[in-house]
Amino acid sequence: MTGRSYLSLLSLAPDSTVTAPSGGTVAMTVDGAQTPVEPGRTYTGSITPTPA
Repeated sequence: MTGRSYLSLLSLAPDSTVTAPSGGTVAMTVDGAQTPVEPGRTYTGSITPTPA
């Protein structure tokens, strides 16, 4: 992930990894609330993942 994204659905496989450039982390909000990015989960609503 290289920049902020705007999604309404995000489904992550159980063995998935979401990273930012250079091995950085990704911060995410769902409907305005800070939410951890967890493998095997499906998120719905106003989703905004951002490289941190």
